[in-house]
Amino acid sequence: MKSYADSNKISISVLAKETGLGRSTISKYVNGAYGSDTANVDKRVAQFLSKHTGNIINLPTSAAPKTSQKPRFYESRDAKAVLGVCQSCQEYASMGVVIARSGRGKTYSLREYAKLPRVAYIECGGSMCRSDIVHSIENALGLPRGRGTV
Repeated sequence: MKSYADSNKISISVLAKETGLGRSTISKYVNGAYGSDTANVDKRVAQFLSKHTGNIINLPTSAAPKTSQKPRFYESRDAKAVLGVCQSCQEYASMGVVIARSGRGKTYSLREYAKLPRVAYIECGGSMCRSDIVHSIENALGLPRGRGTV
């Protein structure tokens, strides 16, 4: 797929659109960094290549049995930046903001950081009011539910 895309000057976005897969999925797959089961991706890539090259692509049968082991956390450049902000906030007892485009791994990185000791993690939705957020913080810290005004 990578050699076909490079030789025909096809971008990851076009490949994603043509295969019906996400841009990040195709990018990771092409660069050999796709950490999940590739059966579905292999099938779609084979269909794409068959359609565009005219060659029939035979997919190999799975030789190795699947393990139930979860892949380890991959610390990409973006993940390291998110973890760095979190660590600085904790070290200096300050607040930080993490802003990035969707799909950059912000939430996943924050969930990984939340596994460390002395870290509370809550997710806020757009419909949450102040009291909902306070109650979520209380729950995350293991505090009894407070009463009164925020």
